[in-house]
Amino acid sequence: NAYTKNLTVLNFSASNDPDFTEGIDTLYYLIYWSDNNINYYLSANTTQTNFSTNATADGTYYYLVNVSDLSSIAEGNVWNWSLDTTPPRISLISPADGTVFTDIEKIDITFRFSSNETAKNCTMYLDGSIAGNESKQQTLYNLTVTNIDVGNHNWNATCYDLANNLGSSTLFSFKFDIISGTGGGTEQP
Repeated sequence: NAYTKNLTVLNFSASNDPDFTEGIDTLYYLIYWSDNNINYYLSANTTQTNFSTNATADGTYYYLVNVSDLSSIAEGNVWNWSLDTTPPRISLISPADGTVFTDIEKIDITFRFSSNETAKNCTMYLDGSIAGNESKQQTLYNLTVTNIDVGNHNWNATCYDLANNLGSSTLFSFKFDIISGTGGGTEQP
């Protein structure tokens, strides 16, 4: 499955059987494509080896190219691609917006965020600088940042989906506030 965020051009090729080429000068293509609801017959007996689709809605599309020498038809494989023009929605999970950390020992935080679709690359920012990057294709991310300074901080995340659409989260804030004598540490939402 291929992903794209642009109008798709189908490119294909075929060759004659090297053991049987007598009398075959030209190969012709019969092109079909489908969006799961409607089947389209694009062309009959053409020598053109690329074709622009009129796919405009996000979704998975299928195409089939049959090859003919006008005396017989060799059926091709069904291929698919996904048209995706929508950026992923990134949700910050923890720490929650406005969290106050009061334990001097808790200077390492695991940040959790998610994407509504499989993302191929996500970056987490702490105070405007890259704090971590994950390039596994998944929807849930955990990134631990160590040695965070006392004070107010902001964090957010961005992710690229499989079609290279960029999604960005909102900005969350949290605070390290050392309160003397609290001991044991607490995390307040």
